[in-house]
Amino acid sequence: SAILCMTDADGDGYGSDSPSIGAIAGSDCDDTLSTVYVGAAFQEFQLLCTQDKDGDGWGEPFPPSTVVAGSDCDDDDARLTPADVDGDGFTSCNGDCNDFSFHTYPGAAERSAPTTCMTDVDGDGYGAKVPAEGATMGSDCDDENEFTFPGAAELESTSMCMTDQDGDGYGHSYAPYGGYAGTDCNDENPQLNPADLDGDGFSGCTGDCDDSDPSMYPSDYDNDGYSPCD
Repeated sequence: SAILCMTDADGDGYGSDSPSIGAIAGSDCDDTLSTVYVGAAFQEFQLLCTQDKDGDGWGEPFPPSTVVAGSDCDDDDARLTPADVDGDGFTSCNGDCNDFSFHTYPGAAERSAPTTCMTDVDGDGYGAKVPAEGATMGSDCDDENEFTFPGAAELESTSMCMTDQDGDGYGHSYAPYGGYAGTDCNDENPQLNPADLDGDGFSGCTGDCDDSDPSMYPSDYDNDGYSPCD
């Protein structure tokens, strides 16, 4: 094939589109900048003359007048681009601290920190204590269990990280790793918990068959062999 005589003042491997006399015109729209050439911003315009100073494939938004503008929010930092690599709806340009983790983005933990970039794998609205790289540490002691988070057992504690699977406000008697044990005798049945709603001295956990009626309780006070619950 023929070898063409061109001008490449900036050494980027692309010939100037305004070469010296006698040279063949190339496609480089600014032959004074090595960061400007056709396809520099290959993530956006493979066939247009663009500028990409940080080499991330996204174009400088305010280039010289002869250059096509790109959409990179910071063309001096390759870590910041308009790409949403993990598909979570956020890019590093708008605050995604880890664009390789779908569960990590600003506001992931909307119940505890609605603007902070955190990891929330289980979707309970609280950030993981052990988050993805780059994310802010949260207070969820078990980020793989949606029933475990600070204040889950709100009738026992509004701040301790507990598990409340049945949603009765009392924590599971088994403490999650890094969290606290509750007092619920059966965390799969909301009718069985330590509350004594009718004030008869018994709860669902201690055999109260109707905790809305103080006349119903499991003790045989008259020694006839039967309790009101029998």
